[in-house]
Amino acid sequence: VLVFIMVTVVPKVVEFASNSGVELPFFTLAMVATVKFLIRFWPLIILGIIAVLVLVVMFSRSEPGAKFLSRFWIRLPFIGNLVKNYNQARFARLLGGFYRHGVSVVGSFDILEESLGNRVYKETCKRIKGKLVVGQTLADALEDEEELFPPIMHRLVKGAERTGALGTTLDRLAKYYEDDLEVALKNVTVLIEPMMVILLGIGVVGIALSVIVPIYRVSTGIK
Repeated sequence: VLVFIMVTVVPKVVEFASNSGVELPFFTLAMVATVKFLIRFWPLIILGIIAVLVLVVMFSRSEPGAKFLSRFWIRLPFIGNLVKNYNQARFARLLGGFYRHGVSVVGSFDILEESLGNRVYKETCKRIKGKLVVGQTLADALEDEEELFPPIMHRLVKGAERTGALGTTLDRLAKYYEDDLEVALKNVTVLIEPMMVILLGIGVVGIALSVIVPIYRVSTGIK
């Protein structure tokens, strides 16, 4: 609806006001210029968007691109926490199941490397596997990767290794991170709705002013 008004109504109002010799406000001129640009170059704009999307997809599928994007998402504020929570939950859930069913260390981390989508976590699993193979404990290996696995995780794992309840502890950690992720995603949804309403409101007000102000100036000039 907003696009329809911008393309059809606003130009006619501007033409009417211009023919009446009324000076148009800046935001009306800016909107008209934007509409004319979109109408004139829309095929190039669509092709440009498609080209950018194709390049991004190709870049993300390459090895350097996948590594770069994996680090990029992790370092982003808020989104980075979501990525970490997801991978931490998946890591704990899968590893807990492997330990309970007696899967070997090497086999467990080979599967983990394939199961985690983030390249940073894939490489971390590979490093942890190497440390476990030479005799290091899982807790110590996780402690060395504190940027990706929080201190509470390796502390609980250390206690579980001593008591022999590693599978159960990993399941509890997975449940904790899954719940944390669910709450965070709900909060995102709650924040997005008012932001969309605000943006829509700004758009409506902008278009309304672009139409109403010229008409008001014309009616004032006629009086």
